[in-house]
Amino acid sequence: MDNPKRQGKTTQIGFRITAGLRAEVEKRAMEENYASLSDYIIGLIRYDLAIRKPHTLTAPLSREDDTTQAQFERDILSAFKKGGNVKGSLLDHMVEQIFTDKIQAEIIGDFKSLLKQKLSQQVIKDSQQKSRRSKKK
Repeated sequence: MDNPKRQGKTTQIGFRITAGLRAEVEKRAMEENYASLSDYIIGLIRYDLAIRKPHTLTAPLSREDDTTQAQFERDILSAFKKGGNVKGSLLDHMVEQIFTDKIQAEIIGDFKSLLKQKLSQQVIKDSQQKSRRSKKK
């Protein structure tokens, strides 16, 4: 049903969110005195369009696997339920932690491969040196 306060033709958009996220979004909409959840979402969209800042944290997260996104959501909801202000620095920290854990795992894997390669090269080099010493005697 169209909101009579809105001017112009409206259209409907559908999307899905987790039940936990919805419950907290509804609380947040009430905290900010929005008339409805729909008005809150419209307010967020308008705000985003007005400030037009890059989504350097949330856009990359949207391309991550479900497990990573679920962990991020749990962390955000946990902080929200504690009543704290979740501002950029905490959000940055949470995203960095998720990506750092993934990157560290990749780096450790790369490091292990490199270490194996170097050790293998060293073993060959040591073997060649021993061989040369044996020939000299």
